[in-house]
Amino acid sequence: MKRKFLAFLLTVSLCMSGGGIAAVVQAGNMGETQLQPETQSESHTGPDAESEIQNGTEGETAWTGTEAAVGAAESEESEKKTASGTLEPETEPASGTLEPETEPASGTLESETEPASGIPESETEPVRGTLEPGTESGSTLESETEPASGIPESETETETVSGTLQPETDADGNVLESETNAEGNGILPETSRIQGAALPIQQYSAGILSDVTNIETNISYQEDSLSWPGTGTEDDPKTKTGNTASSRFIAQTVDAQATINGNINTYTRQLDYGKNVFDLEVVSSDGSKTTNYRITVNRNKKAQNNTPPFYLFTIIAATTGDSQDGGIVGFDPDKKYDYQRQGDTEWKPVPDNADRIQNLLAGTYFVRYGETDDTRAGINSVKVEVPVQNPRTIEIGSGLQQFLNSNHIQLSFPQSATSGENVTISAVLPVNTYMITGVDWSQKVTTSGGFSASGTFTGACSVTGNPTDGYLYEYTFTMNNYDLILENIVLEQSSYYMVRLDDIYKFILNIEVTPSDRNEVITNGYMTNYKENAGITVKITPVQSGSYSVDRVFAVNDLDGQELYSQIGSELVFNIGANITVRADLTPIPADFDALNIVRKKIPADLTMLEYSSMLEISNLLTTEANIRKLLKGSQSFVDDYVQRLSDAVYRMKYRPAVLDEINAQKQRIPADLSIYKPEQVNKLNDALKAAQEPIDDNWDIRRQNEVDALAGDLRSAIDALEKIPAPTPDAPELISVTDTTIIVKEVSGQEYSADNGATWQQSGVFSGLSPASDYEIVTRVSETATSGCSLSSSPVKAATDKSKVTAPQTPELLEATADSVTVKSVDGQEYSIDGGKTWQDSGKFEKLDSSKKYTVITRIKETNTAYASPYSGALEVSTDSLPVESETMEPETETEEVTEPETETDTDQPETETDQNESEIKQSESEITQTESETKQTESEVKKNQDETKKQVTDTQPDTKNAVSNPVKTGDSTPIAFYIGILSLAVLLFAAFLLIRRRRN
Repeated sequence: MKRKFLAFLLTVSLCMSGGGIAAVVQAGNMGETQLQPETQSESHTGPDAESEIQNGTEGETAWTGTEAAVGAAESEESEKKTASGTLEPETEPASGTLEPETEPASGTLESETEPASGIPESETEPVRGTLEPGTESGSTLESETEPASGIPESETETETVSGTLQPETDADGNVLESETNAEGNGILPETSRIQGAALPIQQYSAGILSDVTNIETNISYQEDSLSWPGTGTEDDPKTKTGNTASSRFIAQTVDAQATINGNINTYTRQLDYGKNVFDLEVVSSDGSKTTNYRITVNRNKKAQNNTPPFYLFTIIAATTGDSQDGGIVGFDPDKKYDYQRQGDTEWKPVPDNADRIQNLLAGTYFVRYGETDDTRAGINSVKVEVPVQNPRTIEIGSGLQQFLNSNHIQLSFPQSATSGENVTISAVLPVNTYMITGVDWSQKVTTSGGFSASGTFTGACSVTGNPTDGYLYEYTFTMNNYDLILENIVLEQSSYYMVRLDDIYKFILNIEVTPSDRNEVITNGYMTNYKENAGITVKITPVQSGSYSVDRVFAVNDLDGQELYSQIGSELVFNIGANITVRADLTPIPADFDALNIVRKKIPADLTMLEYSSMLEISNLLTTEANIRKLLKGSQSFVDDYVQRLSDAVYRMKYRPAVLDEINAQKQRIPADLSIYKPEQVNKLNDALKAAQEPIDDNWDIRRQNEVDALAGDLRSAIDALEKIPAPTPDAPELISVTDTTIIVKEVSGQEYSADNGATWQQSGVFSGLSPASDYEIVTRVSETATSGCSLSSSPVKAATDKSKVTAPQTPELLEATADSVTVKSVDGQEYSIDGGKTWQDSGKFEKLDSSKKYTVITRIKETNTAYASPYSGALEVSTDSLPVESETMEPETETEEVTEPETETDTDQPETETDQNESEIKQSESEITQTESETKQTESEVKKNQDETKKQVTDTQPDTKNAVSNPVKTGDSTPIAFYIGILSLAVLLFAAFLLIRRRRN
């Protein structure tokens, strides 16, 4: 490194703002100390040199040159493993002499002892500033150091004794999660067997089964799980309670082929902090034995043994001993810290995301790492002194001042500063080809021959600006406790540039910058600068391994954003020529969701099918599913944890029971006495009942509701199909009487009757409203009772209804009379006669008649298949050559049974004597008619004598019938009225004779 005197000041922050006390800064470069603490002419070395921050006074010492490196190396060596690989932390005897900790013969490391002062070591700083690594119950945890191989050790390791992996515990006896196996081969996979247990693991050959249900867990070692309290039943499981700092709970069956909660051999679940309860069901490989366990795991946070590096902090001195204006600067905002003033009993947290604490009194403070979500508060702490301000003067040495004047360079710097305060000197130069690497100083003494200290400040340099306005060089260092003379500026002549990762990748990418020649690198504080044209290799890796594939890496100029370098892949090699920002083209790699998809298929789309507790648990988990599916491969552990929790919920998932109301309702319908029903139907009912009982006995859930409904329907159909055993078949019914619309059979108690072949039944034996002239078969059967069914139908009794009788129609209505024809109004369904009923015709028109002759027209309703012909209507007297005569309408046939009743079946065996008798009666009737005719003639002569009397006689002898129609006598007719009376009387007599003859024939 080249030294020159320049009138400028370059300052670069030590990654912190404000004033503060200098801290020792080291930057590893092939194991060599790059930046050294301040030096002074009087040097002290050896194990008594303190590494803590001190408020330097006259006569106090600081390391110099290689001595600083030796002291730092000795301090560092105290926290490393021995060559044998066993961690040997230092202990602090009462005398304050550091001696290596010894290991008892048992192989268990002794825990740290409390110092003589009585103050717990976790809350005090080790004597003379040497930080001792903490130990935790049988296991010593390393500080953040690198082993001789250069490979970082894991944060927690277990002590291997005789090749057996022992559980790691913390100070409270909590089992810690092991990160290595007994051979140191890395993290044990979850499917590996748990080591160090008392029970041997039985590796059964394929096909060899056992009834072993013992288990091993990572919270229970050398224990027989079957000896735990409880009988092992579901209601009284075997119980175990344990503590751990592990993030996982692992249980394995001793028989590798046994199942645990449905999984073969191994059950693994993520632990929440606090109380975790696991119900396990272990089924032996031969299926003959089941043991239930209930294991309670209290997860405690891991111990935190690291100590905040003391060189992180700079101090703000308090104005006076009583003022609260001191401070500590340099906290990492992404971490948690606690601080405590010496003499206080409580630790106070540093505010979140803060880089400093202020308003402090002067005094001694201890700083430790604070409690996080995963770890407890740190066991070790670092001591920091906040002093009272003691301003010291700063002036320029004569040689440096002469150079500044001759080169017209103005150096800016404070005239005084307090010990521990950051001091910044600055100047503007026309070039940017230099890098300040230090400031030489000497102590100003006022007495001749007095002691004068000297040294070189190391700090941070920055160069900003442009050729037009000039380049501002700033250099920042921490003030010591001397009045100072700045003698020289140590610098490197060249252009230096920085390489940084674009802030948009801050949380997703890591950047590794490797120079081809480390001699072309200058590190000031936390800033790394690379010499112009130095070969640089930039490697980009995802923060979460596997989350992204890096497709291309490129670098842009900080000044104009122009892309300078580009390369496919994750590495970029170039020769630096400007301050650059590194960027990358990325392709996200999604996590593996196959296991999630499998579990998801087990969850019903309709969560209301589940019991409320299951529905609530699963629905809560599913609310985060969308976000889980956005995770990338680097977050696979989060996906796996989510799948585990979802799998647990699915394993506990219970469906609502099927609704059995319909089955129970149908069971209530089953008759109490099935002996009265047909056996084949009772058998079908029993089969349906047995099937319907299965959902009740086996507690079917809602997923089989369709089957339940079908079984309920089968049971309903079987009940509806039940038929009682029928009563004996009765005899045919006994016929009582028949009319044209009625059939009557004898009624028998307990029987019912049917006239439509069993389509309908009635209790009465009277069937009315039947069709006339129709054949019927009447059957009967015994009605159903409480103990028997209907009998079969009896044989039928046959009966035919008579034809119906109809009333006579009205007298025909004359339409026309000519010389040879007579026409009356025709009515459908009626027939007409002009010869007294001897012949009939459908038409009302009679032709080819004799002229000037009187005719009598009558009508009746024609006989049909279901009705007899009606009686005759009233007679219509009409003449063929004149208008109708005025005469009395003939009396229509009376509606008597003898007249309208059709002839019944003729008895062919009637004796001949009866026929002869009828003929004689006819002859007698004819003689009577002759006599009547003579009497009529006599009557006519009498009528001539007295017309009024004759009219009266006509009225008296005229029959009173409702169908009779009187034709009015036309006035002025030349025919004597007696003639008409005689004709009428003759017709009446003839009609009476006809009736008499017919009666006798019947």
